[in-house]
Amino acid sequence: MKRRSGLMPCPIARLLFLLLLSFSLLLLCSSLSLGKVEPIIPYLSDQAVLGLAVEGAEQKITPYLWAGYDLDYQEGAYKIGGRIRLNPNHTEKPTQTWLDLNYGYWPSHEAAGYPFHRGWAGSLHWKDRATSFKATIFTGELSPGHFRGSTVDAFYQEAVKVTHLHLHYNRLLYQDWKKTVYFLMAITSGQPRGSDQTFSATTWTLPIQSGSFRWKTQAGYITRCEQVVPYFDLADLVRGYGKIVKTGDRIFGITMEKLFQPFPFSDLPLVNLLHITAFTDAGGLLRSGEAPRDLKFHHSAGVGLLLDLGQSDLRLEGVVTDEGRHQILFYLDTFFPGQAEY
Repeated sequence: MKRRSGLMPCPIARLLFLLLLSFSLLLLCSSLSLGKVEPIIPYLSDQAVLGLAVEGAEQKITPYLWAGYDLDYQEGAYKIGGRIRLNPNHTEKPTQTWLDLNYGYWPSHEAAGYPFHRGWAGSLHWKDRATSFKATIFTGELSPGHFRGSTVDAFYQEAVKVTHLHLHYNRLLYQDWKKTVYFLMAITSGQPRGSDQTFSATTWTLPIQSGSFRWKTQAGYITRCEQVVPYFDLADLVRGYGKIVKTGDRIFGITMEKLFQPFPFSDLPLVNLLHITAFTDAGGLLRSGEAPRDLKFHHSAGVGLLLDLGQSDLRLEGVVTDEGRHQILFYLDTFFPGQAEY
């Protein structure tokens, strides 16, 4: 499940460290035929990561080095690896297939509630104009829950060595003028090292937009073992709730939103991308041992400003929950699945 990305400023000392690390990566890549050097910022990635990506020239085998800093968990991150292209990309209807092998310490949503992975990952990617599929085998550690901002402190305190398989399927079901429907499914299944127990996390998401109206339905299911305890957080379903206020292993949520564009034809920079938004969230979760009849829905409503950045939305919102809590939110979010590589 996607975590809402915070936009907290990074301390100057950490930015200097990031720049030094990035410069070191450039030196390491000096012997390669450089293809591109790009920033990694929350707008381009599925996580709240600020950093730099250095990649070799696009060819059959493309090496890369990424270095960054996660703004949510205030942790440094890195990844080194390479992509192996399995088919040419010059057909009329391009279909891309590639392998990716990397080692790193990088934020991940694959095991719900565990913010970082450290270890080896090998994945097969397949993508055309409407569908993308990724199968990843990971072996390494799921990070402990001591990071500031982490949602996992109440559940575990030590890193856990695991091997797991992650499958991600993304399908554009329908697209016409101002109408878009996607379907996303993600499955992670694995086991701790030296154990015969298994854990899994499965989520389904159906985002729909028709004109200025948006609707998103989400559902998820988790199985746990003694050493790995993934969980869903109500804060990821209902805006205005804090982290680990309510958690569970089964979820169902709905978001409805209406967008109003006050200046659609303005020539001023970014003004024509500005929207006024009114929304409501409703979601519930079940803890282990609870039956479906125990499901209790929580809800929130709010209004705000939205800047449409293409892949992501920059949002400033005021929200109130069914428990009477008021909150101002400022964050980046992605309604439809993006094409982020990081």
